[in-house]
Amino acid sequence: MKSFKGFVNETVERRNAPDENRFIDKHVIDKKDHPVAKDDQFTAKSKKAKREADHDAGEDKEVYEETDLEEGVIEDLQKIVKNKTAATVKFSDGRRTKVDMFSASAMVKVYNALNDANKTKFADSINKSENMFMKMLDFSMSKVK
Repeated sequence: MKSFKGFVNETVERRNAPDENRFIDKHVIDKKDHPVAKDDQFTAKSKKAKREADHDAGEDKEVYEETDLEEGVIEDLQKIVKNKTAATVKFSDGRRTKVDMFSASAMVKVYNALNDANKTKFADSINKSENMFMKMLDFSMSKVK
């Protein structure tokens, strides 16, 4: 049987507080095996079936890069323009809104005309919330004719 003091000395360094040290010195760990459970009780015997949304081993990096926060609403808008169809975009606050191709096209044109620093600010603004997205949409509509 291992004492609590021995266990703590192996895993945690001693404290400066005398009360904690007295507590450690008084307690003993008495680990016992479960009287009924066998060693293999919690070992899976069969492999779980692959689900549709599961990805294969080695695809982790690719999957997580696709959901990177840097990719956001502006990329969705570019896809809307490319596909020539309306789609729903999701903001970082969790809300969603449907965007038509005309609005997406105006925002992408303005985005492409900006310098790199302003592109970052524009993308961050439209990613924040639907309210900020609408403000940037109004700005874009006023600039594109």
